[in-house]
Amino acid sequence: MMYLNKKQVTAADMLQTLIGLRMDDPDLNIIVRGDSQTKYKQIRAVLDVCQQANIPKVDLATEAANQK
Repeated sequence: MMYLNKKQVTAADMLQTLIGLRMDDPDLNIIVRGDSQTKYKQIRAVLDVCQQANIPKVDLATEAANQK
């Protein structure tokens, strides 16, 4: 599953949303985070979408999200 701002999305939805966000902010910065169940190919799919949307800054989160 892919999420964008805590909302589940498809790759196509994510692409369209990121293109819109990039048009609003050409210096858009994206942080990609996976949990312990996330497979590398899912992370790669998100990175591919970011590349297709021409996002200039994509980082991988290196710290676990707070569990509540």
